This record gives sequence, C-alpha cells and structure tokens, in this order.
Amino acid sequence: MWFNEHRGNRIAFFDFLSRTLTEYEVPTRNIQGGYIANLLTIAADPNDANKVWFTELTEDKIGYVDRSVPIPFEALLT
Repeated sequence: MWFNEHRGNRIAFFDFLSRTLTEYEVPTRNIQGGYIANLLTIAADPNDANKVWFTELTEDKIGYVDRSVPIPFEALLT
C-alpha cells in the first residue's frame, strides 16, 4: 500500500506480507515553501507495480518513486 506523508515530504510503502514500512524522501527543500513540497496526489503506475507517481503543489513538479531500486545502507543511517 502506497501513501503520502503530506507534511513529512515523503511517500511511503507498507508491505503487508513482510510487515515493513519504507519511506522515500522527496528532495525538494524550498525555504519559501517551508521546506515542504506539498505532495498532494499519488497514483500507482498501471504498467509497473513498483512505481508510484506524485505531484508537488508548492514546486509545480511531478516525480516518481521506484521501489525496485535498492536504498543504499548509508541512507538508512541519516
């Protein structure tokens, strides 16, 4: 299950089978927007179950998260 952490500037995936939560940081950090991209809309990619697309209201951008790309171990320590 994908969900939006609107004020946390993250998109998360909860895997019910493994009972794990993975959070993906959205790198947008505009001081004028309060360091938040205001993620509003997310949509699962109909052609790839590992991807979710999102929109950033404050920054007027779109992006996607691909959970098939491994997260480096170093990123987990920060």
